[in-house]
Amino acid sequence: MAKEKERARHPLLPLRNVLCSVPFVVVIVAVVFISPLSSSLQILQSQGSGLLSMLGLRSTASSGLAHAQVMNISSRIEQLPVEQQPVEILRWANATFKPTASGPSWVQFTSFGPQGLVITDMLRELGLLEHTRIVSVDTHYLFPETYALIEDATKYFGLEEKLRIYRSKEGSRAMFEKAFGEKLWKVDLKLFEFLTKVEPTRRALEDLGVKAWITGRRKSQGGVRKDIPLVEVDGSDGRVKINPLANWDMERVWSYIKGRGLPYNSLHDDGFLSIGDIFTTERTGKGESEREGRWKQFKGKTECGMHLAKDSGSFRDLERRSDRVRKGYLWDFDASKRALDLGIALVKSESFEEVVWNSSEDFFLDVYAPWCPHCQSLDPDFNELAKTVKERGIGVRLARMDGWQNKIPEAMSEQFHITGFPSLFLVLKGSSGPVVVKHEGSHRPSDMAEWITSTRLKASQP
Repeated sequence: MAKEKERARHPLLPLRNVLCSVPFVVVIVAVVFISPLSSSLQILQSQGSGLLSMLGLRSTASSGLAHAQVMNISSRIEQLPVEQQPVEILRWANATFKPTASGPSWVQFTSFGPQGLVITDMLRELGLLEHTRIVSVDTHYLFPETYALIEDATKYFGLEEKLRIYRSKEGSRAMFEKAFGEKLWKVDLKLFEFLTKVEPTRRALEDLGVKAWITGRRKSQGGVRKDIPLVEVDGSDGRVKINPLANWDMERVWSYIKGRGLPYNSLHDDGFLSIGDIFTTERTGKGESEREGRWKQFKGKTECGMHLAKDSGSFRDLERRSDRVRKGYLWDFDASKRALDLGIALVKSESFEEVVWNSSEDFFLDVYAPWCPHCQSLDPDFNELAKTVKERGIGVRLARMDGWQNKIPEAMSEQFHITGFPSLFLVLKGSSGPVVVKHEGSHRPSDMAEWITSTRLKASQP
C-alpha cells in the first residue's frame, strides 16, 4: 500500500532504475521535456522536483559537499536538454542549501548582464526569489547605462528587499580615489580588481553566510570558462559555485531575454557584447567573440579575478600591497594640499603639456610616487625650497607630479630619464624649445636652490 501511494505521488518514479542508464536518460528525457523555450518554465513548475528525484539527486541538509559529489551532480544534470538544465540546477540548489539563522545560504551574484537577468527571471518564475538573495558588486566605475539598468531591473523583478550591493571598503568613488589615486587601474590592474571586485565579493560571501553562489558564466564565452561545469567547488574557499547557463550560447540567452521582454543594458544595442568597467570595456569588433571587448589594452587577460581561485597567500600579498598604496595616497592627499598652499603646481598627464611644457615659466619638477618612503622624506625639503625660491626671487616655479599613475606625454618623454622615485627635473625655456636638466645632487633646500640658480645661469649664456 505504501508503495502504491508513493507511485501516486511520483508517477515517474518507476522509471528511476531505467534512467540510471545514460542512453535511456537522453532518449526518455528528451521525449518528455523538449519543448519551446517560452514554455519550459511552466512545464517544470508543474512537475515540482520529480525530475531531480528521477535522476537520483536528493536534497541534503548538509552543504559540505565533496568535489566528487558535486561533479556527479553536474554530470547527471548535464544529461538533460540544455534548456531544462538551469531550472533543475536552481531547484537543486534551493533544496540542498538550507537557510541559516542569518538568512538564505545560497545567493545569486549578478552584474545585471544578459545571463544574470535570465537567471533572476527564472528564480522569480520558479518562486525561488524568496529563498535567496541577489548580490551585485559596484566597482565605482560602471557605465551610467549599467547603473540605470540596475535601477530598472530592481523595480522590474521587485528586488528592493532582496538586492545587496557591495563596494570597496572605501564605499564611494571619491573615497576610493582619495585612498588609491584616480588611475590605479592603469598601473596595477590586479590590485585595482582585487580592491573593487575580489575583496567585495569575498566580503559578501562571508557577511551573508553563503554556502553556494550562482553565477552567469557560460562555456561559449571562451577563455578559462570553456570547460566550466554546471556545479563546481571553488578552490579558494570550498564553497559550491553553480553555473546554470554553462551550456547555453549567446543566441539562446538573447532569445530568452527578447522572448520574455526582460530589461537589458542599452549598451548592448550600441556594439557592446560584454560590459564591465568604463576603463576596461570597448565595443566588440566585427568577428570578435563576445568578451574580446574587455581588457583590450591588457593582452591575454580575460577574467577580472572574481572567479579565479586564489590561495590565502596571494590574498595576503594583495592586502599588504593595498595597505602600502593606501597609506601613500592618504599621505599624498594632505601633501598636495600643503603644496597648493605654497604655490606648487599639481600636474597630471593630461595637464603636463599646457602647465609645464608650453609655459613661459621655468619649472622645477618633482616626479614622485605617493607610496615611496624617499619621496615622502623629500616632501618637507621640497616645500621649504618653494619658500626659498620665493624669498630669493629665483625665477622658477615648482611643480609635483605623481609619476606612478601619471606619465610624461610620449611626445616629450624622451627628455625625462626617470629611473626611480623621486626624480627631479629643471625644465628651462630655450629659444628652440624647452630644455630638460635632471637634478642629481643634494636634496637640502639651500643646495637645490643654488643648483637651480647656477643651471639657469649656464643655460642663459651663449
